[in-house]
Amino acid sequence: MVATGRDDQSADRSGALQKCVLEITLLFVYCWFSLRPKPPRCSAQTESPRSLPAVKSQAEFDSLAVTYDPDTPYALPHVLFVIDRKDQNKIYYVNTKRYAFHKDFVNGTYLSLERGREFFENNYLKAKSPLHPRALSHIKHRCGAGRLNSGKAI
Repeated sequence: MVATGRDDQSADRSGALQKCVLEITLLFVYCWFSLRPKPPRCSAQTESPRSLPAVKSQAEFDSLAVTYDPDTPYALPHVLFVIDRKDQNKIYYVNTKRYAFHKDFVNGTYLSLERGREFFENNYLKAKSPLHPRALSHIKHRCGAGRLNSGKAI
């Protein structure tokens, strides 16, 4: 069978149309990802330190501390800290506003790359763990036996 010129023109137009649709799609995808607004970085993560080597004042403690349930009589500001036993018992007072969990700080500063169960077992359960994660709380005032913070009876 001999192909006619009309069939060749139709095939050329079809191929050109497919190529045009592909180019438009790729251009759209490129524009979508390049022009999409970037999420703002949290200022606490960019402007504040990861940790401090010591807490020497109430202001330093407050700059690192978080308080869960602040409107309750049990509100207790606290700071996470990690003792690195591999580095002469160096203490890191963690910026708890930046790192909610010990593992996040430890992984974020490359003190350890362990995760999940391995991190928990090696650092919380073993007596001679390389890292010693703990929390430090501050009770601003006591109002008598059985009373804490708000002055209401517990």
